[in-house]
Order: sequence, then C-alpha cells, then structure tokens
Amino acid sequence: VRLYQGLMRFATVDLSNFYLDIAKDRLYISGTDDYRRRSCQKVLYHLLEILTRSIAPILPHTAEDLWRNVPWKTSSSVFEAGWIQPEPSWSHEDPETDAAMELFRRVRMDVNKCL
Repeated sequence: VRLYQGLMRFATVDLSNFYLDIAKDRLYISGTDDYRRRSCQKVLYHLLEILTRSIAPILPHTAEDLWRNVPWKTSSSVFEAGWIQPEPSWSHEDPETDAAMELFRRVRMDVNKCL
C-alpha cells in the first residue's frame, strides 16, 4: 500500500503539478533539436522507463501494456528488463540544491494561489 501511495503522490504532486507543468512549455516552445527540449525529452524517457518498471509488481498488465508500446524497449517484457539501475550521477546529497528547490516550490505555490 505504501509503495502505491508513494508512486501516486510522486506522479500527482511532483510530476504532474510541478515538473510536467514546467516541462510542457519547453516542449511546445523550443525547437526540435534545441538543447532544452532534448534534455526534457531525456528526463521524460527516464521517468517513463523507471515508473513502468516500478509499477510492474503491483500493476503488471498496465506495465506490460506500457512496455510493449515504447519504442526503445530493451526486452520483450518489463519483467525481463530487470529492476531499475539508476545512473551514479543521479544520486546527490546537496543540501543547497534541496533548499533552493524547496524555496522554488513555495514561491511557485504562492504564485499559483494568486493566479
């Protein structure tokens, strides 16, 4: 239950309400080969792959359906692909960056309230 709740909270709060809201502007406005657009697409690629593998144990049919429809699949089944192997550069312990992101989230929340 906690895994499902954590994934749902991540998908609705962090992704949908925060990252995807910002990312859609980059995807719509930036040129096809623009660095901002390509980096955003790379993040979305990793998010889809990781979320698909993460939901596989609790939503196997949904995960398999997603896996069968992604163009980059490395195996015929999400279960054959194995568990998530994050890149070493993804893990960071940077309190300064975390504090800046928390401030950014609070400011964004206040601005959205005004809108």
